[in-house]
Amino acid sequence: VALSLIYSAGVVVFELLSRTLTLTGNPWMWIAFPYAPVIEELVFRGFIFSKLQKLTGTVQTILLTSVLFTLIHFPGWIFILGLKGEAFIAVTGQVFIFSLIQGVIRYYSKSVYPNILVHLVNNFFLLW
Repeated sequence: VALSLIYSAGVVVFELLSRTLTLTGNPWMWIAFPYAPVIEELVFRGFIFSKLQKLTGTVQTILLTSVLFTLIHFPGWIFILGLKGEAFIAVTGQVFIFSLIQGVIRYYSKSVYPNILVHLVNNFFLLW
């Protein structure tokens, strides 16, 4: 439920920004950088990772958070970016691998802050 609310709020904010702002022709940057990385990492590598780690092993925790992290992006890729076919599969694989790496970083650092930094840097380079 909380993830649905976060995602819905993000879509609403995106729609508002895309109608009112055009910084470098990409209003999506106002969501993707810096708000989405902070929220996503607090939810996935913070809350969900911590809860799953108490219930399952490390590998299962990293895999499950990565699957969930990847799935939460599907609506945006399909309905906002219009991805389909090979492009959709490629992006899904890239994000899943990114999420696996983020899980390993979270496990070894024992903190969500490195994940937020890595995610911010990743989104910065994707947008510019």
